[in-house]
Amino acid sequence: MRILLILTVLVAAGLACNIPGDASTLPPTAKPMTTEEVRDLSEQIQKTLQQPNAAGDVTITLTQDQVNSIIAGQVQQQQDLGITDTSVVLTGGNMEIYGKVNQNNISANLKVVMQPQIDAKGEPVINIVSMSLGGLPVPDVLKERVATAAEDALTNYLNSSNNLYKVKSITIGEGQMTIVETLQ
Repeated sequence: MRILLILTVLVAAGLACNIPGDASTLPPTAKPMTTEEVRDLSEQIQKTLQQPNAAGDVTITLTQDQVNSIIAGQVQQQQDLGITDTSVVLTGGNMEIYGKVNQNNISANLKVVMQPQIDAKGEPVINIVSMSLGGLPVPDVLKERVATAAEDALTNYLNSSNNLYKVKSITIGEGQMTIVETLQ
């Protein structure tokens, strides 16, 4: 499931920072999708991928609730991340990722604002618009490391995949994310 992995890589990279700090407000925590819901979404995406338009493009739109459920399920499976109470808000062209970081009995709320894009070479890039831990901004060097790690993981996956499609665009609107892929 290429789309699910893309989302997981984006969020995992954004949540990988375990630095203590004070608490700030989190949006409501998402509940993971049931096995049946994951299967239904997977089947829906596979069906879409089998029906490209005349230009060879397919468009997949995920709601904020679907993204949240996918991420909640992935984080639940990777408890070693040290992150809980994840929530994703899709707004203003950004993916806002919230979570509670727990490290050495210290807990702080994390907020990462990302802008996934496709560069002129057709490669995925992740712009970290802002990042805060406990309500305090993190240094640019840390934001750059998170962006680089997310981009590297995403690029490595896309390059190693036997998928027939290449991501053409990622657009984030109010409460939804649209991913356009094209036949290679």
